[in-house]
Amino acid sequence: GMGEPLYNIDNVLKAASIMVDVQGLQFSPNKVTVSTSGLVPQLKRFLHESNCSLAVSLNATTDE
Repeated sequence: GMGEPLYNIDNVLKAASIMVDVQGLQFSPNKVTVSTSGLVPQLKRFLHESNCSLAVSLNATTDE
């Protein structure tokens, strides 16, 4: 990946908006997914301000 997108939440929201806007790229919001490892305040903001999908990566250093 290219780093945590939600560290740059303002521009992620702008880009997602352009991708789904009728005067932008006109992608279906169901076809746009932001993948993150999770920053809770930014997760909440993304879910509140965007109608695009969100994928959260859950992992740990051990299998336990």
